[in-house]
Amino acid sequence: MKTEISKIQANVSNLYEQFNQGIYYDDLFDRFFALQTEIEIKEPTQVRLPRLNSSERQHFFELTSNLQFAEGKISDEDLAFLLKYIGNRDPKIRDTGVYFTLLSLFKNQQITNEQVVWLKNYLLQDDVLFFHILEPENDGVFTRSFAVLFLSLVIDQDQSNFHVLELSDYEEIQERMATYILLEQDGRGFVAEKGWAHVYSHLGGFFQGFIKEDIPRSGKMFLFNILLFGYLQSKDSLAFGEDRVIAGSILSLMQRD
Repeated sequence: MKTEISKIQANVSNLYEQFNQGIYYDDLFDRFFALQTEIEIKEPTQVRLPRLNSSERQHFFELTSNLQFAEGKISDEDLAFLLKYIGNRDPKIRDTGVYFTLLSLFKNQQITNEQVVWLKNYLLQDDVLFFHILEPENDGVFTRSFAVLFLSLVIDQDQSNFHVLELSDYEEIQERMATYILLEQDGRGFVAEKGWAHVYSHLGGFFQGFIKEDIPRSGKMFLFNILLFGYLQSKDSLAFGEDRVIAGSILSLMQRD
């Protein structure tokens, strides 16, 4: 899978370089479609997610109750422990648990500069952002979609408070996210008994935060076009407010430079 993703990412990167030079302005969607038709969907495999045993479950709920580090920074070990469960099938774990805990950690200034960089690197890795992405609709969507949501939070906090991510980091994010959008075939909003996947809601929120960064406008336009392409190509109904989020992305882009 990694070889296939690397090939697609290289093609996306080459297309962006041509777009940046003023090529393919008029037929960019055709180029996206050509790249997408080259993607080979693999046979489904079992989606194995980390499980919490009794002691881990206790530790998890202690962390998410903000008891162990209420007056200090979270340790690298505990942060990595929490992030293992961003794709858990139980929304009480991945959403109410991990996401709101990370939000609280940022709010209470309990994340270090080094951990911001680590979070960015963790969320962009193949086994997270592209988890089971080349297979038919599967529960890996929760890991992928929540990686996008968490990445939005990291970007927002970096822009507001940390300022540790460099232009090269944002260029890496742009390239990886453009590749992700082209590959993502699962646009589900709500999944019965497992909660919100919210793929395009998370993508729209990510884009609105990403374009605030001082990066070349061509990068913002390229990412927006591939986001709009993915949205229009989605086979899912997208009936859970995704249209409003995408519309918000358009307004945000129009209000930028």
